[in-house]
Parts: sequence; structure tokens; C-alpha cells
Amino acid sequence: MKKIAFVAVVAAIVCSCTQKRDPASWVDVFIGTDSNIHCHPDATYPFGRLQPGPQGGNFDWDHSAGWHWGDTTLQGFNQNRMSGGVGGFGSILLMPFSRQSDPMFISHYTHEASPGYYKACLTDNGATVEVTTSPYVAMYRVRYDDASSRKVYFNFQNYTTRHFPKELPVRNHNEVEFPDENTITGRCGLGEYFVVKFDSPVVSIDKVQVDTMYSGPQYVVDFGPGKKEVGIKVSLSLVDRDGAACDMASLPTWDFDKVKDEARAAWNEVLGTIEAEGRDEDLVKLYTAWYHSCIHPNLVSDADGRFVGPDCKIHTAPEGYYSTMGFWDIFRSVTPLYSLLIPERTAPIIETCFRQCDLIGKLPVWPWNGMDGDGMVGDHAVPTVMDAYKKGYPGVTLERTYEAVKKTMTYSRPPRKDFEALDKYGYFPSDAAGESAARTLESSYDFWCAAQLAKEAGDEEYYEIFNRRSESWRNLFDHETNFFRGRDSKGNWSGPLDPQYLCNSTNPGDYCEANAWQYLWHVIQDPEGLIEEFGGRDRYLAKLDSFFTLQPDDPEHWKVMDHKVWVGLHVPGNELSLYIPFMYSFAGRLDKTSEVVRRVCREAFPVTPAGIPGQDDQGGTSSSLVFMVLGFFPVNPASQEYILGAPQVPHAVLHLPGGDLEIVAEGWSEENFYTESVTLNGKPLKDRFTWYDIKDGGRLVFKMTGKPAQE
Repeated sequence: MKKIAFVAVVAAIVCSCTQKRDPASWVDVFIGTDSNIHCHPDATYPFGRLQPGPQGGNFDWDHSAGWHWGDTTLQGFNQNRMSGGVGGFGSILLMPFSRQSDPMFISHYTHEASPGYYKACLTDNGATVEVTTSPYVAMYRVRYDDASSRKVYFNFQNYTTRHFPKELPVRNHNEVEFPDENTITGRCGLGEYFVVKFDSPVVSIDKVQVDTMYSGPQYVVDFGPGKKEVGIKVSLSLVDRDGAACDMASLPTWDFDKVKDEARAAWNEVLGTIEAEGRDEDLVKLYTAWYHSCIHPNLVSDADGRFVGPDCKIHTAPEGYYSTMGFWDIFRSVTPLYSLLIPERTAPIIETCFRQCDLIGKLPVWPWNGMDGDGMVGDHAVPTVMDAYKKGYPGVTLERTYEAVKKTMTYSRPPRKDFEALDKYGYFPSDAAGESAARTLESSYDFWCAAQLAKEAGDEEYYEIFNRRSESWRNLFDHETNFFRGRDSKGNWSGPLDPQYLCNSTNPGDYCEANAWQYLWHVIQDPEGLIEEFGGRDRYLAKLDSFFTLQPDDPEHWKVMDHKVWVGLHVPGNELSLYIPFMYSFAGRLDKTSEVVRRVCREAFPVTPAGIPGQDDQGGTSSSLVFMVLGFFPVNPASQEYILGAPQVPHAVLHLPGGDLEIVAEGWSEENFYTESVTLNGKPLKDRFTWYDIKDGGRLVFKMTGKPAQE
């Protein structure tokens, strides 16, 4: 199969003046589709309902997004999936064909893609399929090689992954009706109600059982002889059939090119908030990363505003209700990008958080398809809404924010979030539940956020409670090993300690998707306090140097644990590690931050299908690259502080809501990648600046040099 990552090729020949008009031309949607990254080349709309595109038919872990760079054939086209995350979506598989060479309608293909658009030429099936999308509707334009044979295969129970024994058939909703010759309705997959519309009438319908893994309905619809082009539209609703019909009605046109152009324009509006100049390779990386950061969260409300809440009841949100947002993955750099660059576009996402709190008494943790669960660790919607309050999102008042945060941080959920145990022991004990060190460290940060809000709200009682809990991290610092470790309810350390031992759900321990080395730096609310625990700046720097120079003892084990790219022991493809290069800056070594950032940007993010160094959970990894390229990072997103780094492009302009921020890297070159000094509007900066300093625009100037500023 010939694969064409054509956007990168186009980007290499497009001049910077064109880029300003069409930043989407720099996006290569095939970056991140190889290895275990789980990105996809689908037709997407920023934060839209659906992600229609190809399905390869391989259902292993690396294929969680439904399609993988290694796929040589297509099984069809499905309507939704998660970018950079786990599988489980994939509702409604369709496969057009005019001839059939495989009993499963599988076809070899060539393809191309760009933001909002996907096209595949199905060489075996005799059809060319183009895909685009509006905020609520997936749209297909099918051109058949043979105008006398125009058919489409449908599987209404399709998934991108199969988490069950392969000998068992998939059983789920199977309501399918044909109310007229241009329409199919019913319920499918994960319970979504759907409407499928055709611009040509169906002349016959055959019920088939092509894929025996599914016990539900599969059909072949036949349009008979006629024009070569057939239009198909698909809408999905979690509410009811009226919701799916309402979504379908939101796109009355059959003008495919118009819808495609509108999707492209929507992407250019978002991507155009950054206007950068630099090497073609760096611009492709930057804009592709920004693109990946804005696929999720997704609308799960219908065009009429109705949605099914986490209380399983129907509600209405005129501004829209969003899901697919794991806050452990996105609070570190995804939502900080939103609040900096596109707060007006993402205000409904913050409203979604408050609505959930109103419905079930706490902020979301890991909402998926409208429901919520306590996935991962921490309550990181807390810093997210605090950030929105600090930046003045409309309607996000101190009273409203603190009420939601207080409810959440007093909402105990034993054993993993047992706040009574935290008060009793000063940490989450390891003999009550796993990941105890991770849960203590990350909750300490959330309680720090809650304490700051309590203080501002004048709630002295809960300020004392939250502030005490925010210091829990100190109780797990082992001064003999200089690592954070789990402790049991008797005060004993978990052990013996192997600081490189990687933990996840299949490899349990005291940490969450990481090890003791990677969690060592997670005191993002108080890095100065962490330096004190080490015994001073020199010991802190020595440990940090070791982190970036030591190598894994068992590289093969790290690969098995989905850690396939590392810089020393730093894993730039894992959310827990994203901010660590900037921890040097707190100890006055901006030159070392410059070194690590350059290595990460050049080595861990190549312009290839494997060009993201790990799972890109809803843009969690890609968003860190955006900040690194721009030259700063929100290590503590709720603080409104940005910690200085080293720009990877010589010039950029951020079109902020209050005014333009110009970023200049004076003397920048391949050799001059060290930051020597920084000024903001002519005023020297030491290691940071705040959002308040730039919210109305300004000029941020980095003076670059070819050697470390400090020895």
C-alpha cells in the first residue's frame, strides 16, 4: 500500500506568508499514527462530536484508534474514536463497494488526509471515499468505479478494540429501522442513537452476517444503477432518536466541498492563534501538536443542547456539554493552552465541569461518553477550574469555583481517595490501595489549589484543613534514598525500593504510570520546598542531573510498559514527566533546561508517523511540545506562572484575546539554542513570568547563545 503523508510535503514548499493564511497546511495528520501513540488521520472538527475515518481491522493495543500506520488494508470507515488514548469507540462501520474481492469487504487502498478531511481509494472494492465532518455530522462522498453497482456494507455494532475473548460474539444494541428509502435509524454500538441519510434512494436491502464476531445487525444497501457519486451522512446521539435527528438537521446541505472548507476554516481559526516562523520541520511539529491538542474534549450534547449527564438523566446545556477529557492527562498542558490561547472556545468545557458538580456533587475526573469515573489519580479538574477563575472566564466567579472545589475535595471515595485516612496518617497508606505515593503527591497539589481558593474566599477553617493536606507530600519523602515512597498504615516504607520499577494497572506499585524517579519532582506547587527537602540547591541539581543522564536498567521492560522513548530516565511521552525539564529553572539553571528541551524537541518528536514519544492521550503529550517550542511551560497551571525555557523557533506571535504577544529569540540558530537572558517588555526576567504580565500582549525577548550561560 502506498501511504502519502502529503501534508508534510506541502508544508515543506509553502511560504510563510501562505502559512499565515492557512496554518492547517503545516499539519501532518499522520504524525502519531505509528507505534503505540494511538493518533488517527480521521476527518475531525475542533472539539466536534465525531471523528469519522478509516478502520484497519486489527484490534490489538497499538490499533486502539482504529487505524495504524502499519495497516495495508481497510475494513471500512467508523464514526468516532479517541485520539492518543484507549479504544472502545468505533460506532457504525460502513464500507462502500462496487465489486467484492474479499468476503469481509476488506480492500487495499491509497489515501491522503489533512485537518477536516480524509480520502481513500479502495483498489479492491472499486470505490473512492472522501470524508469530512461538521460539529455534529459525519459526511461521506463516495465515487463508484462502476455506476451500475453502488453498494454499502454496514455493521451497526462495530468497535475499534475488542476487550473480550475472541470466541465470543459481541452483543449490544441492535435496533435498526429503514423508515424511508433514504434513511436508516436505530441504536448501535455503545448505545448511541443514530441517523444515516443518503442522497440517493436505496433500492434493496440485504441482511448479512459478514463479521461473525458480531451478533447484531449487518446489512448491505444497494442503490442500483445511477450516478457515480453518492452522498452519506451520519449522526449519533446519546440522548434519543430525536437527538440524532436534530443533529442531522443541523447539516441540511449535501455540498461536500462546502462542509470540507468549513471544517478547514474552523481548524485555521484555532491553529491561527499561533503565528510562527522557523524551520519547516519545526513548524510542522508545532502546528501538528496544536492540532492534536484540540481534537478532544468532544461534544456529547446534541444540537438542541440536550445531553445525558453522569446521573443518567437528560439535561440541557445551551452552550454544549463535553466529554472525553481525562484530567490527569490534560491538566498539565492541554487546558493551560486553552486558557491562554482560546478561552472563548473552551469556556463550555469549564461549564461542563461545573454542571457535573451540580449534578453529582463533585467535579469530573475522567469523563467518557458523558459518564465519569475515578480514572488515574488526583482530582485535577480542580486546578483546571481554578485556572479558569484566575483568567476571568465569563461566569466563573470565586464563589462558584470555590463551592465546586470544596465539594470535590471533601468528597471522600475510599479506598483510593479516602480523605479521612489522609488526615489520620498524613498520607494515603499503601496497604489500603495501590499507587499510594502517586495519590498522595497529586492530591497534595489539588489540596494546595483548594487551600488558595479557601484563603481567598475567607474560609479559614477549610484553609487550614486543605493547607495541612497539601503538605502531605513531605511525609513520603525518604531522606535516606531521596525518593518519595509509599508507607503503610503502621508507618513502614513500602519496599524494597527499586526507583526504576515502572508501575501501571498491570504492574502495580506505589506510582501511577511511572516510577520513583519520575514522581520525585511532582511537587509542582512548591519546588522551593522540594529543594529544601533535598538539603539545598546543589543536592537537588545533582539528583536532577542524574535523572537526565542515567539510563534504564531494563530497556526492554520499559518498552513493554509503553515507555519507548526516553532522555536519560525522563519519559517525554508520559504526562507525569512533561514539566520536568523546567525544574532546572527553579534552581537557576536555565541553561540546563535549554539543553534538555532541545534534546526532547529534536529527538523525541521527529516528523514521522512515530513522531510523538508515547500515547498522546487527548493531546496530553502534543500540548507539551507546543509550550516547549514557544519557550515556557505552566509547571503549576493554577498559579498563573509560566516557567522559562528556550524557544525552538526564532519568532512567534500569540494572538491572545487581550492582545498579541510577540516572542523573539534573538540570535537563534542551530548552534545558539541556550537561553542566556530574557526580557518582557524590556524588563529582565529571572525564571518566570505570569499570565497577568502578558494577558494584554507584549514582547517577550529571549537572547540566545551557543554556550551554557553558567558552568
